[in-house]
Amino acid sequence: RQILSFSWLAISIAIAAPVANFLMCLPLTADETSSKTTVDSFDPSELVAWCIVPFDAAKRSPEQRAIMVKDLGLKRVAYDWRAEHVAEFEEEVLQYRKHGIEFFAFWSWHDALAPLIEKYGIRPQIWLMFGNPADGPHDQQVRQAAESLLPMVEKTRQLGLKLGLYNHGGWSGEPD
Repeated sequence: RQILSFSWLAISIAIAAPVANFLMCLPLTADETSSKTTVDSFDPSELVAWCIVPFDAAKRSPEQRAIMVKDLGLKRVAYDWRAEHVAEFEEEVLQYRKHGIEFFAFWSWHDALAPLIEKYGIRPQIWLMFGNPADGPHDQQVRQAAESLLPMVEKTRQLGLKLGLYNHGGWSGEPD
């Protein structure tokens, strides 16, 4: 009975954790006429396309990606990239603008984004992971992790951007 209970608990956690993580990323909308908060998270206007650039088996161009996102009825993109996509940053911004798609977020950071923020007036959220702190007492690890974020906190403040901590495995992905 204990093993069965533990198995159900483990299965529940395995299912609930990804769902909860997904739901926490969805925006809430507030009705401006009251203080009541409503959630319509699955409305296409609330959804954000994510990870389409590095995981696109068809290797679409920026224009093809923008058309695909538009055809799916989505209006916002969180741009995930790899080194080979840096040269396409500006074209990606232009194609999203042309097709009425908001450049909503940008994964991690690359200095090539800074001039585009200024040039096109985009204000993407920056989604950043932080590395695993060195071994040591927990409070020391927390301090090291926080201190490692300070340069990006200052950079996003100067650029007028929101900084979001992206939780994805490793030390920063573990609730403890």
